Amino acid sequence: MKRQLKKALLLFITLALLTCSLTSCLAPKPKTFTVADELRITLTEAFSEKELVGQTAMFQSLDVIVTVLLEEKELIQRDLSVEEYAALVCSGNGLTDSTVKIKDTHAAFSYEKTVSGKDYTYFAKCFKSEKGYWLVQFACFTSAVDKHKENIDTWTASISFS
Repeated sequence: MKRQLKKALLLFITLALLTCSLTSCLAPKPKTFTVADELRITLTEAFSEKELVGQTAMFQSLDVIVTVLLEEKELIQRDLSVEEYAALVCSGNGLTDSTVKIKDTHAAFSYEKTVSGKDYTYFAKCFKSEKGYWLVQFACFTSAVDKHKENIDTWTASISFS
């Protein structure tokens, strides 16, 4: 009886270790993308770079879309704080219900939008660099926000400028 218990316990531990190692092997690895030779963002290998008219860059996975827009300082024609830029983006896009929050490195706001009958939540992050003002937006299904929020925070924290 003890021998069977030991075998069963050993089999269980072996299966648990195998499952854990396979799961970690399947998790997408970090991948860093560079935009306009200045902005760097680390997402995962699950993302691929796509083209989107009107955006400087776009990255897409099965669940999340990331858009990046660089507005060069010459186009803005005045020196704005990152908070002023975020407020300008909100007002220019009719996002009157969005509240701009100041973070350590950026200004942020979020909003919801229905596209083709599907509800999306957008997490917008605004940055200021030598080249200009950056709007980085993460979008996912509204029903999946809880699943992606932590990753979006991690990806935002990875943004840097050269």
